[in-house]
Amino acid sequence: MTLFRKLGLILLSILLLAACSAQTDVDVIIQESLSRPLPAGSNQSKSYVKYYLSPEFGVKASTPISTLIRMEDTEVMMNLKVSEIVASRYYNKERIVNRVSDETEGTLRKEGTYLDTHDEQRTFTLTIIELEHSKALVLENGLVDLVGIVGDHNIEYVLDSMLTIMRSVEVNEDLIVANYSNKEIIEYNPIHEGFFEQTVPEAGSLIDMYNHLNPDDKID
Repeated sequence: MTLFRKLGLILLSILLLAACSAQTDVDVIIQESLSRPLPAGSNQSKSYVKYYLSPEFGVKASTPISTLIRMEDTEVMMNLKVSEIVASRYYNKERIVNRVSDETEGTLRKEGTYLDTHDEQRTFTLTIIELEHSKALVLENGLVDLVGIVGDHNIEYVLDSMLTIMRSVEVNEDLIVANYSNKEIIEYNPIHEGFFEQTVPEAGSLIDMYNHLNPDDKID
């Protein structure tokens, strides 16, 4: 065996170990977060949704269907999945839990279940997309999407916080269906899907990306 071939095998082994380690770390974060008791009650309430937000976080901007949350130096956008909620009820269509393509290069996907505030079992999907200098986290449960761009040093903290928010979410589906069961949902659906079809921004703000896709529902 030549020296170059030995070096190549060593490098390949290191890369495979690193990939396995990253996946294991994510599994541990998810398991520990989901096993932790939820805080009692919610402390954030809007027309369509209630949820718990840790006191050290802040709401940077908000609309009836979206909230931009500040977690230290990270922005996390939470969007109500209005089109899926209406389609599953009004149009009798199956609710879509994930939108990020498995074919995206450098993508890690995790799926699982958890108990919400009413001890109802729900399914979630976590997609981690490798960017040049950070990672995009997309967490979905059929009711809301949480999207954040984080550095490796902050992924555990942000992911754990996103999972806690997701678990605490209570959505007023009846009110959403009542207000969106018309032609507006047809116009809204491709806009909402476009949020996930775009290239996740390496730099810049999630709020700019959201406003570009939602000109009639901008966050100031």
